[in-house]
Amino acid sequence: MLKAHSSPTRFPVVTRDKPTRLVGMIALSDLLRARAMNLDAERRREQVLPLRTVLPRALRFFRGFGRMTS
Repeated sequence: MLKAHSSPTRFPVVTRDKPTRLVGMIALSDLLRARAMNLDAERRREQVLPLRTVLPRALRFFRGFGRMTS
């Protein structure tokens, strides 16, 4: 197994049209940061919203909503 300090941590960025043309370099830390941001956004999108956020106020507070009756 290679250690991080001995394996490449920067990668060349080239164009599709001309793969020999160097556009820039990207660091492994940049890729990891972008992935973390993507995961965070995905978690927020999949978060379950409480009914009070989704339902209008008029529907939430009608008589007997959420109460147990005997």
